Amino acid sequence: MHVQVRRRSGVHDSEIGSRLSLIFTSTVNGAKPSSTTVCPPLSQQRVESSMANPGGCAQAQLRAVADSQQIVAEVSEGNNSQVRSQVSPCADLVVRIEKDDVGSLKYQARLKVTNKGNRKTGRHCMVLVREISVPVGVIATPPTDKRIDDLGVGKSTSFSYGGEHFKTTTVGYHAIVDRFDNVKEFDENNNSVQKSLP
Repeated sequence: MHVQVRRRSGVHDSEIGSRLSLIFTSTVNGAKPSSTTVCPPLSQQRVESSMANPGGCAQAQLRAVADSQQIVAEVSEGNNSQVRSQVSPCADLVVRIEKDDVGSLKYQARLKVTNKGNRKTGRHCMVLVREISVPVGVIATPPTDKRIDDLGVGKSTSFSYGGEHFKTTTVGYHAIVDRFDNVKEFDENNNSVQKSLP
């Protein structure tokens, strides 16, 4: 990512002299500026500054300000700054709890994990699923960890969990995808879901 500052054609060095300098400031995820660069006086037609891709699903911003101290008299003082933002490609895992009909009388829980980001996960992750409410007389299923291998962009995978229940029986479920934070994600707060079936 880069920001380019140009000097308008027809403006001579004598009109600017050595008074005009440029300031480039970069930030990551809205934090305080991670780096600030003050460039030498603008004695050429353009100056460019670049910032490397920050990686790790970070949102980076590069801001350039010319004549920040209003030293040079200009036709327009409103076009002296420019901001560029960039978000690194990133995976984003979500999990859903669905009802899988087993005949006309029974159902079973089915878990669906989807990568809705714009980058594959690049590694495996674990999904924890458990029952959080079971009626009296119904045998509860122990919590289960399921391994999900590298999941591509927009891809999903599903698996069944627990026993078969009559459709008159309500069971509550809780699932967490990437429970050990193995995968860098755009949103780390959408990995958990609770739902009662049917």
